[in-house]
Amino acid sequence: MKILIINQALGYGGAQKQALVDANSLVELGHEVTMAYYQEGEFIEQLNEKIKCLKLISNSSIISGLQILIYLLFHKSDVVHTHQYWASKVGGIPGKLTGNRVIYNEHGLGKWRRWYHRVIIWFLSLFADKVITSCKLNSYLRNKLDRISENKLMTLYNSFEIKHNGEEIRIPQKEKDTIWIGYVGRFNKVKQLEYIIKVAKRLKPIIKNVKFVLVGDGKERQNIEKIIKNNSLDAEFIITGFCKVPYYYYKTFDVFVLPSKIEGFSISLLEAGASGVPTVCFDVGGNKEIVQSQRTGFLIPPFNIDEMTSKILQLCSNKDLRLEYSKNAKEYITNNFSVEKRRKLLDKLYRDYNVKKVI
Repeated sequence: MKILIINQALGYGGAQKQALVDANSLVELGHEVTMAYYQEGEFIEQLNEKIKCLKLISNSSIISGLQILIYLLFHKSDVVHTHQYWASKVGGIPGKLTGNRVIYNEHGLGKWRRWYHRVIIWFLSLFADKVITSCKLNSYLRNKLDRISENKLMTLYNSFEIKHNGEEIRIPQKEKDTIWIGYVGRFNKVKQLEYIIKVAKRLKPIIKNVKFVLVGDGKERQNIEKIIKNNSLDAEFIITGFCKVPYYYYKTFDVFVLPSKIEGFSISLLEAGASGVPTVCFDVGGNKEIVQSQRTGFLIPPFNIDEMTSKILQLCSNKDLRLEYSKNAKEYITNNFSVEKRRKLLDKLYRDYNVKKVI
């Protein structure tokens, strides 16, 4: 089948990474895939060489929508699969007008949307064959807030990918008996990385062998570095910048922490679990569908810094507990959220026009 995947950007982010993983895995299944995007980013280098690229000329959804329409008139496709709100505006109507099956992929919870955004996404849903949601809460919100028909909605979980692709990268030397508490993701306000700094400040007098390793980059990086310095915690933190192969960091982490105030279905939580890293995170969004509290990690009431510190300390102080949760996490994530499982379900969805089952 010929599949056109549309994403606004190929930069760092969960939705962007899932679009990349989908494109690469569908090519491996034998499909002919084209990736359309407006903004290039770190992930463009990781696209399979067999994937064709279509660079959109404008951030305007109307102009890029016209470009997609012209492209589809001259390049026959079978499926148009959009990731996120902007891409759905760009590709939904042109995809349906040119006879394609149209799939929207909603990754975030969409709580930022105002009434007119909700009217637009409801209208666009009329042109979609299916609207994929990243978690059950997302599906519930799309129905209740955006008024998308339940028959159109389908929960299909994101997948993890911890391939190292044979590429070696240098990481800081981990000293013997040191506990590494890790984070992988964007540096933005939603991720609330200042909570990790608060935890570090509380743990510093209690445990001397802890390092906090923040893997990623973003608009908040300078501010986070400033807060770390103001709290005299420079020695306790390692900030790596963007890393296109985080596999090497995951395998060195003893605990993974995600203090986000909003999450759809976090790919970093999936990758941490698949790498056998126990997780501590707030019970927001789809986190409870990834983390089995007191089995693979801990779900903390939002935004309880005392409880977060307590659970991280519990894992740091108990190696046997870490090993138990590590084994459980790797088994649970691998069995339920593999790339292979998502790829097969996507392939079935593309081919079966009348799929209604929630997965």
